[in-house]
Amino acid sequence: MLIEVEFGKDAKQYIRDRFSHGNILAKTLFRLPIETGKVVGYLESNISQAKRHNFSEGGVAKRLNSIQKLSHLIFTYLSEDNLRIAIFEDALALKGDYLEDFPYAIRVFNGEHLYYIVNHEKIDFEGILSTIKKADSYIFICALVKTESMEVVGDNSDVDDDFFVRVSKNVDYVVVGAFDGESYLVCNLIDS
Repeated sequence: MLIEVEFGKDAKQYIRDRFSHGNILAKTLFRLPIETGKVVGYLESNISQAKRHNFSEGGVAKRLNSIQKLSHLIFTYLSEDNLRIAIFEDALALKGDYLEDFPYAIRVFNGEHLYYIVNHEKIDFEGILSTIKKADSYIFICALVKTESMEVVGDNSDVDDDFFVRVSKNVDYVVVGAFDGESYLVCNLIDS
């Protein structure tokens, strides 16, 4: 059974480390006050304390269960307000890599780098699952954001660095992949 486990400084440092390996979204999120946030992870209930704090090693959760748990968090978050978005950084994909239609998210590019945005118009539980799977790679970065206004960004459009600076000003949650891709660390910045 998957449970939510609260973590401290070691998890916050791991999140910072993950940000340092990403592209512009990750680098912009690096500036956030992660130290003041509350970090949780999704693990099987029978995992030892020692194994819980080794964020780079697997054997802590079934990946599909973790993805479903994260999808539920994102779905709930987006359902509460039509100004909320989830933005995913695809650390490996480049502009020319994905030409097929992807109906579950808005794809935007910063230079050659690909990002997925899910907003109230694209909210669908299965679609969120698909977007998480699509964006997942050796590094997984996601931000849940309450925007100040509905900035219209079209599918397959180019966005500049300032777009990410604006987005980062209203981040409520950041999510990074952990435990060798089996689960996630979620940092809640709402109450920080």
